[in-house]
Amino acid sequence: MTLESIAWRGVHVELPDTIRTVLVYGPQLEADDEVHDDDQGGHVWLGYFNAGDREWYDTSNAPLEHITHWADLPKGADPP
Repeated sequence: MTLESIAWRGVHVELPDTIRTVLVYGPQLEADDEVHDDDQGGHVWLGYFNAGDREWYDTSNAPLEHITHWADLPKGADPP
């Protein structure tokens, strides 16, 4: 079994330095004209930050709002 830690970074402290898929977290995320609000702790999605327009997007290129944290994707299991 492989265990990995996820290091969450606050978006006001650090942003991804390249356009790459990362985990994104927000207590209220908005995408595809639907607001997802969770009083139980928020949502984690896949997304990316575009430094050119300083906006967050999900993996289908829909804008995301209310992102508070992000983390690099875990490495995953080693091949057998």
